[in-house]
Amino acid sequence: MEISEKITYLRKQKGWSQEQLAIKVEVSRQAVYKWEAGISQPEIDKLKKLSSLFCVSFDELLNDEIDITKPKEAENITIEQKKRTTIMLVRKKKYRMKIFKAQM
Repeated sequence: MEISEKITYLRKQKGWSQEQLAIKVEVSRQAVYKWEAGISQPEIDKLKKLSSLFCVSFDELLNDEIDITKPKEAENITIEQKKRTTIMLVRKKKYRMKIFKAQM
Protein backbone atom coordinates (compact mmCIF):
# COMPACT_ATOMS: atom_id res chain seq x y z
CA MET A 1 0.00 0.00 0.00
CA GLU A 2 1.55 3.28 -1.13
CA ILE A 3 1.68 6.46 0.92
CA SER A 4 -0.91 8.12 -1.34
CA GLU A 5 -3.40 5.34 -0.57
CA LYS A 6 -2.57 5.48 3.13
CA ILE A 7 -3.18 9.22 3.38
CA THR A 8 -6.52 8.85 1.59
CA TYR A 9 -7.54 5.88 3.74
CA LEU A 10 -6.55 7.51 7.04
CA ARG A 11 -8.18 10.82 6.13
CA LYS A 12 -11.45 9.07 5.30
CA GLN A 13 -11.24 7.01 8.52
CA LYS A 14 -11.20 10.31 10.42
CA GLY A 15 -14.11 11.60 8.34
CA TRP A 16 -12.12 14.61 7.14
CA SER A 17 -12.29 16.32 3.78
CA GLN A 18 -9.11 17.17 1.90
CA GLU A 19 -9.69 20.78 2.94
CA GLN A 20 -9.94 19.85 6.63
CA LEU A 21 -6.73 17.80 6.48
CA ALA A 22 -4.99 20.62 4.62
CA ILE A 23 -5.87 23.06 7.41
CA LYS A 24 -4.59 20.67 10.09
CA VAL A 25 -1.31 20.07 8.26
CA GLU A 26 -1.00 23.73 7.21
CA VAL A 27 -0.90 23.14 3.44
CA SER A 28 -3.25 23.86 0.56
CA ARG A 29 -6.08 21.55 -0.39
CA GLN A 30 -4.27 21.09 -3.72
CA ALA A 31 -1.22 19.74 -1.87
CA VAL A 32 -3.37 17.09 -0.16
CA TYR A 33 -4.94 16.25 -3.52
CA LYS A 34 -1.46 15.78 -5.05
CA TRP A 35 -0.36 13.52 -2.16
CA GLU A 36 -3.47 11.37 -2.53
CA ALA A 37 -3.16 11.23 -6.33
CA GLY A 38 0.49 10.18 -6.04
CA ILE A 39 1.66 13.27 -7.93
CA SER A 40 3.86 14.43 -5.06
CA GLN A 41 4.77 13.38 -1.53
CA PRO A 42 4.67 15.31 1.74
CA GLU A 43 7.83 16.92 3.08
CA ILE A 44 9.34 15.53 6.29
CA ASP A 45 7.77 18.16 8.56
CA LYS A 46 4.36 17.41 7.03
CA LEU A 47 4.93 13.68 7.49
CA LYS A 48 5.51 14.36 11.19
CA LYS A 49 2.17 16.14 11.42
CA LEU A 50 0.38 13.42 9.43
CA SER A 51 1.90 10.73 11.62
CA SER A 52 0.73 12.53 14.74
CA LEU A 53 -2.75 13.36 13.41
CA PHE A 54 -3.39 9.81 12.23
CA CYS A 55 -1.71 8.15 15.26
CA VAL A 56 0.57 6.02 13.08
CA SER A 57 4.34 5.71 12.99
CA PHE A 58 6.61 7.06 10.25
CA ASP A 59 7.28 3.47 9.30
CA GLU A 60 3.58 2.74 8.90
CA LEU A 61 3.22 5.77 6.63
CA LEU A 62 6.33 5.32 4.52
CA ASN A 63 6.81 1.56 4.25
CA ASP A 64 4.85 0.29 1.24
CA GLU A 65 4.98 -3.24 2.67
CA ILE A 66 2.78 -2.28 5.63
CA ASP A 67 -0.96 -2.42 4.96
CA ILE A 68 -2.64 -0.12 7.47
CA THR A 69 -6.11 -1.35 6.55
CA LYS A 70 -5.46 -4.63 8.32
CA PRO A 71 -6.17 -4.46 12.06
CA LYS A 72 -3.27 -4.90 14.41
CA GLU A 73 -3.27 -7.99 16.59
CA ALA A 74 -4.01 -6.02 19.74
CA GLU A 75 -7.10 -4.50 18.11
CA ASN A 76 -8.59 -7.95 17.50
CA ILE A 77 -9.69 -8.26 21.12
CA THR A 78 -13.29 -9.35 21.40
CA ILE A 79 -15.89 -7.44 23.37
CA GLU A 80 -16.11 -10.34 25.81
CA GLN A 81 -12.35 -10.14 26.47
CA LYS A 82 -12.65 -6.38 27.06
CA LYS A 83 -15.49 -6.93 29.53
CA ARG A 84 -13.50 -9.56 31.45
CA THR A 85 -10.48 -7.28 31.63
CA THR A 86 -12.59 -4.36 32.86
CA ILE A 87 -14.25 -6.52 35.53
CA MET A 88 -10.86 -7.78 36.67
CA LEU A 89 -9.49 -4.23 36.96
CA VAL A 90 -12.54 -3.05 38.92
CA ARG A 91 -12.21 -5.96 41.35
CA LYS A 92 -8.52 -5.27 41.77
CA LYS A 93 -9.21 -1.60 42.53
CA LYS A 94 -11.91 -2.49 45.08
CA TYR A 95 -9.53 -4.94 46.76
CA ARG A 96 -6.82 -2.29 47.00
CA MET A 97 -9.32 0.17 48.48
CA LYS A 98 -10.27 -2.38 51.18
CA ILE A 99 -6.62 -2.90 52.10
CA PHE A 100 -6.00 0.86 52.13
CA LYS A 101 -9.01 1.52 54.41
CA ALA A 102 -7.99 -1.34 56.71
CA GLN A 103 -4.53 0.19 57.14
CA MET A 104 -5.95 3.55 58.24
